Amino acid sequence: METVATQTTDATNVDLSLIRERLRAIMAAHPTLCWRGFERLTPWGDTSPRELAQLRRETMKRPERVLWAAAWIDRWLEPVDLGGERPLMSSYGLKHLAELEHPGGYVGNGELILGALALGWPVERIEDGPNAWIGVSVRSVKAVQKRLRRGAA
Repeated sequence: METVATQTTDATNVDLSLIRERLRAIMAAHPTLCWRGFERLTPWGDTSPRELAQLRRETMKRPERVLWAAAWIDRWLEPVDLGGERPLMSSYGLKHLAELEHPGGYVGNGELILGALALGWPVERIEDGPNAWIGVSVRSVKAVQKRLRRGAA
């Protein structure tokens, strides 16, 4: 996928059908991933197959949210290989950083994971939970934190 970031991380001028196509491919490769993150399908019912199917339909209906997450990641963070440096934060921690700049104030954990996958960044699910390690440099996360503390966007 080409870089999706714009100067303002505005996703309004992008053909969303291209994003939906990319999302379909990513979600086919990650069958338990939706806007909330990775879901657990278990006999005792963490997420039922029916609920997961609904969550995945909801994800596909909102490609602009994944596009925003990808644009934010691409603009502010730097990728690293997960084999070396461990990320400073999980996808859940990074989503909270992104929320500080999202116009609506909310970014789904899975939207952030999908954004990283759409950019081709390394992503590794953390055990069987909803979160993932995203191959992001510690230096770039610290730079975002510093920029946000200063109030500069």
